[in-house]
Amino acid sequence: MEKMKPGTSLGARAEEETNGIKDQEDVSVPPQGGDEILYNLHHATERHRKERVSREEVSTYHKSIERSEFGPLFEQYKQGDVPGPERMFGPLKAQLDKAQGIIDEEHAASGEGSVAELVRIHGLLAGREQEVSSAASRYVQALIRHRNLQQLSLGGSRDLTEQFVRADHARRRAHEALLASLRLYRDMLQKAKEEELIPANSYVEWQIGDKARDIPQQTIVVFSAKTTADRDFVRDWALVIDFANQLNELERENG
Repeated sequence: MEKMKPGTSLGARAEEETNGIKDQEDVSVPPQGGDEILYNLHHATERHRKERVSREEVSTYHKSIERSEFGPLFEQYKQGDVPGPERMFGPLKAQLDKAQGIIDEEHAASGEGSVAELVRIHGLLAGREQEVSSAASRYVQALIRHRNLQQLSLGGSRDLTEQFVRADHARRRAHEALLASLRLYRDMLQKAKEEELIPANSYVEWQIGDKARDIPQQTIVVFSAKTTADRDFVRDWALVIDFANQLNELERENG
């Protein structure tokens, strides 16, 4: 078996074998410490199903996030300035109900053929929340898988190069799928507006620096093209949402 160069980790070697050279632009990799926080939180929620996690431990996780590179974004999310899934999709149902009424009226007036495209748009929008949620979950699980491999590789007793290569591919694919799901949500809202299924003022395209809490609650919030083009932001956003979900679960169980 080929020997690794001194100081080369299994993960780094796998990345080199995947790309020919170490890819410095792989933004699907979280900032330093991000995967560790993620791993610890998920480990705690799993453990909590068998034994109670103390308030002190939960507080430690809070502090580790606040002191990390994710701290500012986490705080902005908690304050409502950065939208989460509930803010982005909460007002959608009311708009879809109204859109269904428009489709029914058009169908009654002109027949089934006249509403085929409207039905397609409606269906795609109705499935967006689940798709974005699933894409974010797959990305998080891909990061945890990579972290698990790092734990297994400690000591260098096992050659996990092939597993690292697959994990790297899975992480990148999951990140791309999350970006695509967010872009499609915006595109479908735009299409629904063009087809007059929803009013022009029914949604707002949120950009980094905007305050989502200042947007009326009945208005849908969706990431702008500029926001989804910021791959680092979308990566960190997905992690912060997951951090908050894990903490909420631990805190809820602690009363």
